[in-house]
Amino acid sequence: MPDTIAPNVSRETLIAADRTALPSHEIDVAADSVRAWAVAACTAEVEHAERETRLLALRHGLPHDDYLHPDWHGRFRLPHEAKAGTALVWLLHLQTEERLIAETRLQTREPASAEYMAKLEARRAKLQTGFDHAVEDYREGRRALDQRRAA
Repeated sequence: MPDTIAPNVSRETLIAADRTALPSHEIDVAADSVRAWAVAACTAEVEHAERETRLLALRHGLPHDDYLHPDWHGRFRLPHEAKAGTALVWLLHLQTEERLIAETRLQTREPASAEYMAKLEARRAKLQTGFDHAVEDYREGRRALDQRRAA
């Protein structure tokens, strides 16, 4: 049992120390497929973080309550995994805005005003920029990790 080997080390510290990153998956991505790559890479990072943390929590006997604290494992994410999660949140908001724009364009009874559509497009552009920056932050964090591994 880890507690008998290192009695002064908390279970949280043991879990954090045992966390590992996925192998590198950086590839050259065409400009028109960045979103698809980002969804795949960032989702893999976040899911890996959750699965591994759950496994380590069981191994080290850390009690957790998924009902009361559904994101308890988030505090164990590696920095690049946290950035991947941030990119996915930006994407969620971006996709919601894109859906709103599409639904507004399809209205047949009373078309939306040009001013309203311009506001929606401006919000979508800001969300796209936020998503792009979040993906780049994730990629930079991942590159830094890969460089440390290679050294």
